[in-house]
Amino acid sequence: LNLIIMYRKSAVLLSLLSVVALAAAAFDPASYTGGSKTLNVNYKVYWRTDSSNIYLALDSASTGWFGFAIGESGSGSMPGADFVTVQFDNGVASVVDRWNDQFGLPKVDCSQDWTLVNFERANGRSIAEIRRPLNTSDTQDRPIVAGPTRILYAWGDSQTPSYHGDNRGLDAIEFVSSGYVLPPLPSDGVYADFLMPNVSVPTSETTYACKSFPLPSDRPYHAVSVQALVQPATSVPYVHHFIAYLCKYENTNGNYPKIYENTVGTCSSPIGVSTSGCSMVLYVWASGVGELRMPPEAGYPIGPNTNYLVLEVHYNNPSGTMGIVDNSGVRVMYTPTIRANEAATLVMGDPLTQFSPLAAAQSNLHTEASCTSTCTSNWPHDINVIGSFLHMHQHGKRMWTSHWRAGQRLPDINRVDFYSYHLQQLTRTNVVIKKGDVLNTHCMFDTTGSSSSVIFGINTADEMCMNFLSYWPRLYFPNNRNRTANMCGFMSSTSTICGDAGGVFINGANPSQTDPVEDRIVNYGQFKPGCTATPSTSAAPPPVNVGTNPTPTNTKVAAAYA
Repeated sequence: LNLIIMYRKSAVLLSLLSVVALAAAAFDPASYTGGSKTLNVNYKVYWRTDSSNIYLALDSASTGWFGFAIGESGSGSMPGADFVTVQFDNGVASVVDRWNDQFGLPKVDCSQDWTLVNFERANGRSIAEIRRPLNTSDTQDRPIVAGPTRILYAWGDSQTPSYHGDNRGLDAIEFVSSGYVLPPLPSDGVYADFLMPNVSVPTSETTYACKSFPLPSDRPYHAVSVQALVQPATSVPYVHHFIAYLCKYENTNGNYPKIYENTVGTCSSPIGVSTSGCSMVLYVWASGVGELRMPPEAGYPIGPNTNYLVLEVHYNNPSGTMGIVDNSGVRVMYTPTIRANEAATLVMGDPLTQFSPLAAAQSNLHTEASCTSTCTSNWPHDINVIGSFLHMHQHGKRMWTSHWRAGQRLPDINRVDFYSYHLQQLTRTNVVIKKGDVLNTHCMFDTTGSSSSVIFGINTADEMCMNFLSYWPRLYFPNNRNRTANMCGFMSSTSTICGDAGGVFINGANPSQTDPVEDRIVNYGQFKPGCTATPSTSAAPPPVNVGTNPTPTNTKVAAAYA
């Protein structure tokens, strides 16, 4: 009996200590030594990490639920994101670990890995302090890794998650440092701004608009830095993303520098259009993307042969808001000091849109194209790939480029399992492609919404399958520096385009080898039979142990996005 009484007294004491600890755990912004970021006037996030966990404080102006998500690195789309929602039951806060593979209410995870450490509401703000292991080894979660992480956030007025409307956003945060330092800028660099000229944002939900700008052309220069210029108060909610292309003005039909020189007009992407005059993707911006800075060894050529920049802006205005004026664009630094190597763009996959049409009403159509060993063996030298831009149109579902050397599989150049035409991005890479390597570009499509076959072509309603690799040194044709080998991919099932649109064709099967069918399977969000999920409730706060960020051994990176 005495033992029972002692046990009950101890339990009461522990319970009281927990209440005291919880009450004493008032939100302390200074404890979040990793950093903080204002994502929106209605949403701010604080973070820190130690060797095992990530700790977040989500600060929202919402009167109801709010959520946060780790997105797929190459997309940031809602499908493929790993969510946590803060929600309420009779005023009691809880967090729910969720995942999603489609648009709509995220599904509840089988394993609840987020813990609610502390919750408080004051002065019209709700603050939820939460924690989770950096890597849960759960296929319904995404690990927190070194480098920029795509994040999503949303909020609403109801007590549990419901459709958020315009109350959502996309950004990027580096929770765990990669340890990389940006290369220095040249002392003789000159800045030039290329901005949309007081564009009235259309009231339609989706608009693509283009404007061309002349570049210095009196002599050769190298572009060595590009950064976005956006207006947080007005433009950010309506500028979904934009792409800057390097182009050449020609007095011909279809030339983008000519068409959009004196006006802003609706447009489709110039990528893959042989008459557009645009051969290189210079920069891609979406919320959270920082500066692109070239390594000291290389720069993008501008001057007499690359004399225009074309800016393609995706405006997003789902509420049809009127009176929004945009002046977003890019700031480019260029230098008259020509660097040892020129950067360029190489197109893999289906550069000339030669794939056979896609059958209608199919959900998992697959194409594969090789940049063959025979082609890369003909290159004058190896190349350093600093960025990859995966490009399909609106039926695109999944895309990746595999990398083979002497029969051995190397890490993929780039992969997106939840592709979105509206969330394309230039992904930083640090890859060397050697002479003799094989690269297979795969695209998967969903045509269930089409009643007729879909052709490959230049129109938005058509399809494409192209991986644009930003690289250096530039692959000039042997004995002809006026021509660049800017294509390596499918021409037909029996030939490869290996050169430029003027034509260097190599006979032989394409694809030259077939990658495993297992590559087409997405390793995210698999259903686990028999699992149950219980929302986490408030818990005593963990000790504040900042520790050190796990930083991998740093290797030389050819370019960086701050």
